Amino acid sequence: MGKYKIAGLVVDMQPKYPTLSERSAAYSVDQSTPSDFSISVPTFQIEEKVKNSPGLSMDACEYAWYGYEFYKKLLHYGGMMLHSSCIAVDGKAYLFSASSGTGKSTHTNLWKEHFGERAVFVNDDKPALRLFDGEFFACGTPFSGKTSLNTNVMFPIKGICILNRGEKNSIDFANPAIVVHRLLNQSYRPQDPALMEKTLDILSLVIEKVPIYELYCNISDEAVVTAYEFMNKN
Repeated sequence: MGKYKIAGLVVDMQPKYPTLSERSAAYSVDQSTPSDFSISVPTFQIEEKVKNSPGLSMDACEYAWYGYEFYKKLLHYGGMMLHSSCIAVDGKAYLFSASSGTGKSTHTNLWKEHFGERAVFVNDDKPALRLFDGEFFACGTPFSGKTSLNTNVMFPIKGICILNRGEKNSIDFANPAIVVHRLLNQSYRPQDPALMEKTLDILSLVIEKVPIYELYCNISDEAVVTAYEFMNKN
């Protein structure tokens, strides 16, 4: 098996198909590195998933399944996945979370255009959140959805924005009454009650330690400036 260090955890896994193999390469570590856990998905299970998912290839199913298994195991290490597009500027991570199609990637691409070399994509779809020494970090993982926009980095989180489309750009602290529901809907929600309890515990810590904002924005450079200045002022 190969060894990969993802979100600070050394994982044994054996990719068989191109997508997982290529996206995992940047996370590879020496075979002698002690492992935290392993992920193994038998070929027959991937074949079964393909049969039940018309239009998906073995390659796509392997990639999705390994990601699912990684984020499930991450819960045992004080971490969770948040469906969001995450970009870092000057060593601080900013996450933009919303349902698919809202414009998360469009918005973070505007950040990359605005900040240039000061900005790096952490993960465009499923960054890992982990607590280190009392502070949450956003971590790159190979599991970044339809794009390969992920980087093997970890940065402290400056803020999480619940993203909404809007004609005008505005941002404020999110209403506490909606935060748990909105973020839980964008995370991995296990069927197992014990794992669900871990998810809720970690999410509660995230909300306690990380500023959560609600952002309404259009597709403009002004949207970037509005969000960045407010999150850094506060």
